[in-house]
Amino acid sequence: MGSGPLVASGRSLTIQVAGGLRPLAFPTIELFAKREERMFFDDDLLESTSGQREADIPLRLTWSGITDDNLRTLGSGNSGYKCGLKGMIACILIAASVEKWVSYSRNKDFYTGSARYGDPNFTYRKIIAMVEELSDLGLVEEQRAKEGDFGWQSRMRASVRLRKLSLGWGPFTSRQLETICLRTKTKRPSAYNDNDDIVSMREQMHRHNGAIGALDLSISEASFDLSRPAALIDSAVVMPAQRQLYRVFNVDWTYGGRMYGGFWQNLPPAIRKKLRINGEDVVELDFKHLHPRLLYACFDKELDEDAYAIEGVERSLSKIAFQMLLNCSNRNIAINALAHQIKVSSVEKHLSARKHEARSLLQLLERRHKPIRFSFYSEIGRRLQHVDSELMLRVMDRLLRAGIVGLPVHDSLIVPCRFGSAVEQIMDDELASTCRHLGRIGFQGLLAGSAFE
Repeated sequence: MGSGPLVASGRSLTIQVAGGLRPLAFPTIELFAKREERMFFDDDLLESTSGQREADIPLRLTWSGITDDNLRTLGSGNSGYKCGLKGMIACILIAASVEKWVSYSRNKDFYTGSARYGDPNFTYRKIIAMVEELSDLGLVEEQRAKEGDFGWQSRMRASVRLRKLSLGWGPFTSRQLETICLRTKTKRPSAYNDNDDIVSMREQMHRHNGAIGALDLSISEASFDLSRPAALIDSAVVMPAQRQLYRVFNVDWTYGGRMYGGFWQNLPPAIRKKLRINGEDVVELDFKHLHPRLLYACFDKELDEDAYAIEGVERSLSKIAFQMLLNCSNRNIAINALAHQIKVSSVEKHLSARKHEARSLLQLLERRHKPIRFSFYSEIGRRLQHVDSELMLRVMDRLLRAGIVGLPVHDSLIVPCRFGSAVEQIMDDELASTCRHLGRIGFQGLLAGSAFE
């Protein structure tokens, strides 16, 4: 390998989010022009941007709390998009409470296919009209992205005038209009028609969201106030009002499916430990080495060691490299992506040297996991995300029937400490059942989508 341990770099990434494109300070891989070179990204990196340092808050019109009297105070409210304007102003004020900008798009294509997922006012024509109205009234400051400025979107923030006029307004609450979301290959919303399975999934999410909404959630340290719609916690923006989960599928219903939307998913791990559910301390239980274990099960094997432990390599980088094995379509794409993630002893090396080290790390993992080598570079990762999402929902369904409500964080679950042992047993039981099923259908069955029939 090289002349020192490999570490993950903290590169800045510009990436698509629900309402804008902003740079993220996060240890991740640079965005490539080709779709294939983006496919190793987990959806949690793409969805959870509201908790990332330096990110703007994406525009959402689904915030409530602005009244007709508030609009009259601002000199507005006579337009045909009053409800949308209320949501926009609420979003801008929430961002202002943590000194953030709100990102939005001035590209017509951005709004294609979004009717199912957002407020009916979330269209190109209405968004631009609302922004211009607020600007004309001196209520926002704007920074417009230049046409062709890849990776950036326009943004706005509350002016001094708006801040003064809005003192004491609120409280602001959030709602999620659609809990079953389908995305295109480029991460844009995709229209679809309901069927019995989709209706059943939506009803399932409604049950869990209802149970979560009834919880009293708090953080054990008095300095963290979850009663506010937005909070700056350990330098990360968190939206405590966002408690409604939604599922995100990619391209079709057998790719992805993980749950997003809960503010606890964006809390730093150290802060998540300090959560309280109905006044009780919590424990976060996870499926360790989940995707490697699921793949081993496909080949009728068991993983009996740390899947990511490679001598001389930081585990975080090894885990990223393993995900590239599963999500990239060939080794060259994985090498190029990993090379942009590596730096040695905090000193950037020449690209050719980093490519050599990336190739070496991937080869080490390929040899380490020889029993599942046929799954590498097959883009199987999205299928596995669907398997783990269904696994988590089966666990949550069983818990709900037992009167236990958990907070999911993709492959982990936050529950009151007193239920820890019982929940862990249920998780183990459901994982064992899933592995037995994968053993019956095999890797080719998983690749073909048979796991979901």
